[in-house]
Amino acid sequence: MKTPRTLPKPVHDLPVLAPPVRRDDQGEAGRQPYGPGVEPSRSPCAGLTGPARGMCYAAY
Repeated sequence: MKTPRTLPKPVHDLPVLAPPVRRDDQGEAGRQPYGPGVEPSRSPCAGLTGPARGMCYAAY
């Protein structure tokens, strides 16, 4: 086991991370979420619940 003296020293000058990007609200970015005639893709297993859903995804 490492003693505190042999552990690496923490780095305190890490760069500031950018704020997270919200991908659910694309309308604010000037882009429509779905164009005309474009449907969002949906898994056939999405309507199932519980163990049936797990078995459905395992079958793919």
